[in-house]
Amino acid sequence: MKPGEYLDFKKEDLVGMDFKCVWESMEECQNLGLTKSIGVSNFSSKKLQTLLATAKIPPALNQVEMNPVWQQKKLRKFCQENGILITAYSPLGGNKEGTWRTNRVMDSDVLKQIANSKGKTIAQSFNKERMKQNIDILDWSLSSEELEMIDQIPQQKGNPAISFISNQGPFKSVEDLWDELRSSISSSCNNEIKAMPLVGMGTSSYPPTNMEKAKSAIVEAIKVGKDVKSLPVERELIEPLDIKSVWEGMEECKRLGLTRDIGVSNFTCQMLHHLLSIAKIPPALNQVEMSPIWQQKKLREFCNEKGIHITAYSPLGAFGTQWGDNSVIECDVLQEIANSKGKTTAQIALRWVYEQGVSLVAKSYNKERMRTNLDIFDWSLTHEESHKIAQIPQRKTVTFASILGPHDLVLDIDQQL
Repeated sequence: MKPGEYLDFKKEDLVGMDFKCVWESMEECQNLGLTKSIGVSNFSSKKLQTLLATAKIPPALNQVEMNPVWQQKKLRKFCQENGILITAYSPLGGNKEGTWRTNRVMDSDVLKQIANSKGKTIAQSFNKERMKQNIDILDWSLSSEELEMIDQIPQQKGNPAISFISNQGPFKSVEDLWDELRSSISSSCNNEIKAMPLVGMGTSSYPPTNMEKAKSAIVEAIKVGKDVKSLPVERELIEPLDIKSVWEGMEECKRLGLTRDIGVSNFTCQMLHHLLSIAKIPPALNQVEMSPIWQQKKLREFCNEKGIHITAYSPLGAFGTQWGDNSVIECDVLQEIANSKGKTTAQIALRWVYEQGVSLVAKSYNKERMRTNLDIFDWSLTHEESHKIAQIPQRKTVTFASILGPHDLVLDIDQQL
């Protein structure tokens, strides 16, 4: 969208939110184990205060616009006092053409002056080198004088409600927009299904193909959740997967615009072959365990032929979990290559996975390890080193039996994998 254009939706598509009822449902999702935590987005101090007055489970997080030109001082203080973590979106202001994106952050004279004095940048991009620069913020700090300079920057919100206002659109003024929302807010739940506000719904397309079907899909998805509170699980909670029915439901979600793509996890070549024989929409991705000691050669070849992308989990062996071990990190071949290149064993393992043309998911809470794990893009393995890794004896690390328990169905799945 360009400046001056507006979002083409009808007034009836925007409804007020019954915060109490919605939050009770979200609390129920957490109680059922369907989510680890629940939170909010774009909540002011006043909205949070209203929510906290009735909530049994307080929000863990509030996602809001925040950057040097919109510092949210009052909101940050309130959230800190109430134990609510803030996640900042648009920390660089967007810096692209669009209805609500501006370059006020990137063009700030104060920030430019500080960046020049420290030999740093204020840039952001999908360019690999710039991504690395954006992460390079952990081993230095701003001085008290620099913080004071930033503190004095005139404040201006970059994503105002005016973005939804246009003389050609359904809302001619901000008052028109909010008055319309306020007038539709119900004072009580009354145990009836409420329409979900379309703005903020999080769908991948606007508008969804059919609102009733979209609502039904969400409700049905929640209903099928199992009340699993601990691991391993009881045998009666484990059921065989009806792949055809599940995949048809996922295809319907994609057609409704509820998701951009659909994929699978831990599917073997045989399972993928069966799925492809019945699927109208093929899976975009297969997430599987993959590392130098479980290289998945046959599966990678199959997925490459079928246009299915692979994402590798546990590329470092998931050491420290109940299902992982240290076999990757302590692999003699990887350690030898790491020593010869002045790298860590983890970097060698991650670089090998990266060079196979797959994406990967590595986990660490240590800032320094996160930085070293990312430092794999400006060097490569030699042909000889890759050949050595290809000869490593293969052994699967992650088994479902170690997580869910040694039940017959679980052991059968492990055997297939």
